Amino acid sequence: MRASGSTLGVPILLALPARSCGLTETAHLLDHLADESAGQCGPCRFGLAAIALDLREIAHVTPGAQAAASRLVRRLDAIAGRGACAHPDGAIRLARSALRVFRRDLDDHLRGLPCRGATAPPLFPLPGRAR
Repeated sequence: MRASGSTLGVPILLALPARSCGLTETAHLLDHLADESAGQCGPCRFGLAAIALDLREIAHVTPGAQAAASRLVRRLDAIAGRGACAHPDGAIRLARSALRVFRRDLDDHLRGLPCRGATAPPLFPLPGRAR
């Protein structure tokens, strides 16, 4: 499985309607993962919220989206394997999967062409978060 880029773990597959933005939805999920961490080590305490923010800046085509994309790649590499538990690694896998699966959308957003769903409210309800 490792050779193909997969791992054993909790498999989750979420189907998105065509009107949704996969980058925005992933940032929403990463925010939740950051909130749910114990905050006991640097990768959880500082890294998870930072990668969610970077992805949200890209999805919303902020003036700093290009810089956020560069930071995001560096942060994913820096955080991977460094947490006291596997929580940050799961978040990193989610972010990397989104960057791979939504590559065309990512490229469009970085060119200043966000998809229709980039500013829509989050699709997936999460405990403690407004939709």
